[in-house]
Amino acid sequence: QISDRIEETSVEEVENSFPNICLGLIASQIPVELPGLSINLKSDEQKVVEQLAQIGEKINALFGSEIESMLGQFHSTISPFGILSKIFSGLFKDKEYSWGKIFAFIHFGVKLFLKSIDNIIPIKLKDTCFEIVKAIGIQLAKGAFEWIAKRGGWRRIVSVEDSIALPLVGAVGAVGAVGVVAVGLIKFIRLWL
Repeated sequence: QISDRIEETSVEEVENSFPNICLGLIASQIPVELPGLSINLKSDEQKVVEQLAQIGEKINALFGSEIESMLGQFHSTISPFGILSKIFSGLFKDKEYSWGKIFAFIHFGVKLFLKSIDNIIPIKLKDTCFEIVKAIGIQLAKGAFEWIAKRGGWRRIVSVEDSIALPLVGAVGAVGAVGVVAVGLIKFIRLWL
């Protein structure tokens, strides 16, 4: 469970640690090792990666086939940045941030990369990975990083008991909250396609 005590951290700290966290999350999900993609995570970054991976597993269990189906509908001519920019603007059009929306967006970006593995020659995979991580980061820099910093940074999502939880929601409700966001994301993507 995320503690109720909030110690703000700097936006720079949140933003600077994001690429390692996102690359670590991707590396933990891909079925093969990518040459040149070895990440040395700090202990707290590794815990965040593990927590995000657990949340991603819950999203996959609930909505994996729908997300995969939607990813298959994107035209290969649309850049990852274009896709993520469109998704971000729809998901956060109200400028209202939440852990659930942020988790769902990051998860979608990771799934976008994993889907691209089949369509990209191996030598280009590392570049595509960095492009997607950068695109996710650019979108999150539009206000989500500041929101995260005000709530204690990435380490806030890592609980003592290693359970998936959100402030004021509880472990069971957190998965439901992420699920509601995932459903909203799916509906938005369907409208966009």
